[in-house]
Amino acid sequence: MLRCPTLARALALTPHPHASTPTFTTTHLPAAPVGSRATFGGTLVAQALLAALSTVPRDFAPASVHCYFLRAGDPTRHITYTVDRLRDGRGHLHREVRAHQGSDLVFTSLVLFAGEQGRPGILAHRKQRAGGLPPLGGYVPAAELFDREVLQDPRARSYYAGLPTAHQRGGQRHLDALRESYVSQPLEYLFPPGFFAVDKGEAPPETTGYYVRVREEQESSQCHSDVNSDVNPPDSDITAGTADAAPSVMPPTDPRFGYAAFAYLSDSHLLLCLPQLAGLPMFSHAFSVSLDHAIHFHAPPAPHARLYAELRRARSGAHRHLLHGEYFGADGAIVASVSQEGLVVYEGDALASPAARL
Repeated sequence: MLRCPTLARALALTPHPHASTPTFTTTHLPAAPVGSRATFGGTLVAQALLAALSTVPRDFAPASVHCYFLRAGDPTRHITYTVDRLRDGRGHLHREVRAHQGSDLVFTSLVLFAGEQGRPGILAHRKQRAGGLPPLGGYVPAAELFDREVLQDPRARSYYAGLPTAHQRGGQRHLDALRESYVSQPLEYLFPPGFFAVDKGEAPPETTGYYVRVREEQESSQCHSDVNSDVNPPDSDITAGTADAAPSVMPPTDPRFGYAAFAYLSDSHLLLCLPQLAGLPMFSHAFSVSLDHAIHFHAPPAPHARLYAELRRARSGAHRHLLHGEYFGADGAIVASVSQEGLVVYEGDALASPAARL
């Protein structure tokens, strides 16, 4: 069995110590999700947050993050992040992070940091999920559920292999790669039964939810070679390092790394769950891209803690869809909330060239 890279390794950044503005370059090439030609958005959100964190005192923590995806990231090219110190106040700090690939600006992020404010105040409040968390026993590991509801069901397998996202990428080969990703990727999911069902058979739900956490380490028969690349960043002031000793702006043992870990997972399966809220099968879109992404932190996220994600759709129109997600810890208290708008087109929608809308 090959050991796949940890999230810390996948997010590692190499600093440019002689740059006039805080600058960092990806230590390893950024990965694209299965079926995509673009860098995973969660990588951009997380690495930008890591870069910003490296410019603030340790007693300041991220309060909110507001991101825009401007161009599709190229997973065959390294990304360079620059951090601008917009404002340093007594209790709050503002940072702007820009991500470039060569001369192309692909992503921007604004991060608000808050310092220790002393007493919590008379209005202190953290939302508790009504009724507590759903029992873990009612949820199934993603790969196991995908086997049961897709690969082992001839009708469902044929349906999924014929969807636009799969058919263009080899049908069954794409399904096999998708199933493998549920084992080898840095995130571990527990989905409810029926998550991959073709026939929903009922009115769309108001919310959908699942459990997710960042794996502490991975073992799989197949790893993603783009994440595993040890190519030194171009135009770097220092050497990126070896596979076993890659430099990083923040080790995973640093408690603040939990913020980056959450930023990474917050962009995964958000837009993908849109069909669940519309009564459609998973992966039934013809085209999907994130436009913007926002996070509000309500408590420090533990790097590998299991969270319950509860998602709802606020609005759909003109092929733009706005989703909100709330992430709850084991005690039922909210840890973070996320909003994301995406351009998602479904087969049969009157849109000849989805990319023309960007």
